[in-house]
Parts: sequence; C-alpha cells; structure tokens
Amino acid sequence: MNKKGITLIELIVVMVIIGIMAVLVVPNIGSQLQRYRLKTSAREISNFLLQARTEAIKNADFTNPKYYRVVFDQGNGTYRMQKFEAGSWVDDGGIKTLPANISIGQLIPSDINSRYFKPDGSNVLDSDGDPTNDIYDDTPVTLKIRLQNGRGDRYQVNLYSLTGMTEAQEGWN
Repeated sequence: MNKKGITLIELIVVMVIIGIMAVLVVPNIGSQLQRYRLKTSAREISNFLLQARTEAIKNADFTNPKYYRVVFDQGNGTYRMQKFEAGSWVDDGGIKTLPANISIGQLIPSDINSRYFKPDGSNVLDSDGDPTNDIYDDTPVTLKIRLQNGRGDRYQVNLYSLTGMTEAQEGWN
C-alpha cells in the first residue's frame, strides 16, 4: 500500500531546522536595524540642513532678509532650526530628537552652532551674533556632524559652507 504524506519525525526535523535558522538570523537583524537607524538619522540631518538653506534662499528679501541656522545640542541628541527675527535668533519649528542609542559624537568645527545660511545660500560664521551687520567669516570650511550608535557604527554628515551642499557618508574621516 502506497501512503502519501509526511511522518511526525520528518515534521519535527523540519521544525528544528527552522528554529536553528531563526536563532542565527534574529541577532543579525537587530544589528542591521541599529545601523539602518543611524543611516536614516544622518540623512534626516542632511535634509534638515538643506531645508534651512532653502528657507534662507526662499526668504531672500534684500530689504528685510531672513537668516537661518541649525543648532545642535550634543548632550541631548537634539537639533532645531532657528531664524534671525527682530534682532535675535528664535526657533522655527520643533526640536528634532535622534532615535534611542544614537548620539552626536562630534561637531566640527566646535563653533558650528554660530554658523548660519545667508540669503544667497552660503553658510558663514557669525562673528558677533548679529547677521544683519555683515560682520562674518565666509572662509570655506566643511562642517561635520558625526553620529554614532551604541554598537560603534559611525556616520558623518558633511556641509560644505560655500555651496551649502550636504552629503551623508559612512564612517568618520
């Protein structure tokens, strides 16, 4: 007699194989998820910097220009956009927070929070806290926002001050 089907032993062997594969794959998925969050955070910061630059260009009214900057709080892992209005810097929108286990490792140069976008889209160092009086340093520099996760993975966001262009790259250099 020819019976078609599977035996209980065959079913148990297949379940054991699936269980072993699951044990091997699940830890790898967790590490890839952390790396993905780090990469996504770097891209979000890059896009946020471009958004601040776009706002400066969009509001390029030469009789009453608007200046924009992005301010980073390294200790809290947050960043926010500010605009210069009525003689002082005010928040423009909410505070962005990095995901858990992702931190701002370094800000290069250390005066990165004193830099702002001019209406022509370039990024300059504010020498006296008042962008309306044209006392600034427009020496070209690459601003670097270095991010890291709990596993030691690193990403760096580069902002080229002269052009205002950004890039996100794996690792620090």
